[in-house]
Amino acid sequence: MGDGDFLMGVNAFWTASHMELPLMVVVANNRSYFNDEAHQERVAVIRDRPPQNKWVGQRLDQPPVDIIALAVAQGFEGNEPITDADQLLAEMERGEKVVKAGGRYIIDARRTGYEG
Repeated sequence: MGDGDFLMGVNAFWTASHMELPLMVVVANNRSYFNDEAHQERVAVIRDRPPQNKWVGQRLDQPPVDIIALAVAQGFEGNEPITDADQLLAEMERGEKVVKAGGRYIIDARRTGYEG
């Protein structure tokens, strides 16, 4: 799921814990409500405003949101944010053990590759 979706629905993570649902979630974290950034850029061009301001009110940085801490507060387990495929595989293996034991696991997969 995306980081914005996570933030808008973090209460569902409490429900998963309350209901003792085994669950692993990978959050694709680009630290932005990026769909809204793209929209704001289009609107800025139409209105002859500076498109470089598209990030205002949309970036989830400075400070970065601690997705893992929010999920842990809802009863999940998690480790540190990850930034590459090898780390993702290791985290998914760790999460698989937690889920097989009936628990819940969160992975904060920090994405790169878009111009912000």
